[in-house]
Amino acid sequence: LRGARRPHSTTIAEGLAQGVALMALVDDEVAGARGSDWSNAVVRNILRRAAGADGGATMWRHIAPILPLLAEAAPDPFLDAVLDDLGAEAPSLRVLFPVDEGGPKDVFAPTSPHLYLLWALQAVGRSKQHFDASMDAMARLCPFDSVDPRSGDRAFSSLQNMLYPWVQYTDAGSEAKLAFIERLIRREPSLAWRLMLGLLPSTHAFSTAPSRPRYRDWGPETPDVSPAEWGTFVGRLVELLIESAGRD
Repeated sequence: LRGARRPHSTTIAEGLAQGVALMALVDDEVAGARGSDWSNAVVRNILRRAAGADGGATMWRHIAPILPLLAEAAPDPFLDAVLDDLGAEAPSLRVLFPVDEGGPKDVFAPTSPHLYLLWALQAVGRSKQHFDASMDAMARLCPFDSVDPRSGDRAFSSLQNMLYPWVQYTDAGSEAKLAFIERLIRREPSLAWRLMLGLLPSTHAFSTAPSRPRYRDWGPETPDVSPAEWGTFVGRLVELLIESAGRD
């Protein structure tokens, strides 16, 4: 993709990443440390190398297909690396997103690497512990979205899908969703306004289940939300919209 070739087999890389993800589930000590300690160290080292190599551009593209497994293996180092990069003046993660070039879309083209990043954030966002950081990363990725509707999943649509009031994909619950929206209003009011409008009840709204972790049990047993919880969420959402409109 874009003239870049991976130096190693994707199949081998995915197999090793699966091993690291499984290692994270080992509670017993292995060579003096728990499995999660080893997986955190491995993932942290991989992502540190990605950030340090030619500004991160090439390495991020090379490891993109295994990002969901790396995120599952070590969610804290993964989210730290993503947010650190997005906090830079020129984030290297920008290279994962497609460039609008116009013309016909090749349906047989390789999967855009930005999708692997979004899938990783979706899976990690199912966890209550990592929900806030995952949503923060998705919000910071929204400026990189392609305007071409054929470019695949977008950061904004992933964010909106995770925050819909009438379906529950995260262990964090509705209160955490609203708390994130309130923080976003203070930080990115324009993005928050667009997001809140998209979360209002609509006969045309639909949701698709976000990416799931392969080995972790993150996320609720059922996506169902009670009418009372849904109504409370929408009521607060309307209040936030009115408050935001009053500031403009």
